[in-house]
Amino acid sequence: MKLFDGLSDRVLLLDGGMGSTIEDCGVDVRNDLWGAYCFVSAAGRDVNRQVHARFVAAGADILTANTHNVTLEACRSFLANNEPVLDRIPPEITSRSGEERVAAFQDWLLEQAIADARAASPTGRPVRVAGCVGSVEPEGAYATESDLTPEEAARRLAPVVQAHRRLGVDLFIFETLTTREEIQGVARLSEEMELGGFAVGLTCGEDGRTLGGVSMAESVAILRDAGPAIHFVQCTPFQLAMAALEPLVDALASDEITGVYANDGRVWKDRHWHGERRSPAAYSAEARRWRDAGARVIGGCCGTGPEHIEALRAALLA
Repeated sequence: MKLFDGLSDRVLLLDGGMGSTIEDCGVDVRNDLWGAYCFVSAAGRDVNRQVHARFVAAGADILTANTHNVTLEACRSFLANNEPVLDRIPPEITSRSGEERVAAFQDWLLEQAIADARAASPTGRPVRVAGCVGSVEPEGAYATESDLTPEEAARRLAPVVQAHRRLGVDLFIFETLTTREEIQGVARLSEEMELGGFAVGLTCGEDGRTLGGVSMAESVAILRDAGPAIHFVQCTPFQLAMAALEPLVDALASDEITGVYANDGRVWKDRHWHGERRSPAAYSAEARRWRDAGARVIGGCCGTGPEHIEALRAALLA
């Protein structure tokens, strides 16, 4: 089933920031799994389901499964550093050892995340499910340079992409791409795995380039043969998104799809938020500019909740 089958030609609404909205509901996300930590407890998983339902009620056409930090690297680190909570994980996982244990833990988290997003899709309204593939850069999600080769980036990304494929998401999004090497890794992986139905999320600064200094034209050129379904400006402070969106639209063909899901402008540092949280009204006012510049898929990232998506619906679809 194609992502856009059954959907109108209007702007499509993506949901908001799963991890930060789960945090708003009282789940501590200050760990290697970020928002996916919710799956380690029954109460946390209930929160995850409730958040998806709230985004659907707000008008989201696409739900992002809570999988951003479910990389093998994050799972390995979590298992090594969170001994007190390991008794909440099924014994058929914890009884294993080494990389077999890490892979089983990753599969368990992904299965829950994708099942919850699927279950939230309402009867009679087509809501698609996207899996989120976080950065595998050693520096983290906002890397300004890379220690990886494109080949190593592709190798690190492959397991979580294979798992998403096996679990049947409608789309998977390579998120918080900043370095040339990781963008090249995505292109390489697309060739190796014959990927279809994927998107890229480019995290940018005030100069309209990724945080690793890659221009939108260069990113489009690297990914040209891979053919992403959507090129997003993603997890970029919302007030800076236009600086990247305009050259991104210029670099793409007229029939290629662009989108934006930005953050609320705060900075995550030392596992705490810093800065002022912005209102849904301020966010949606900026989103009108994205729509007018050519963005077709619009939602929110860190710091945006169901109230932001509801405001987007009113601002963009009225």
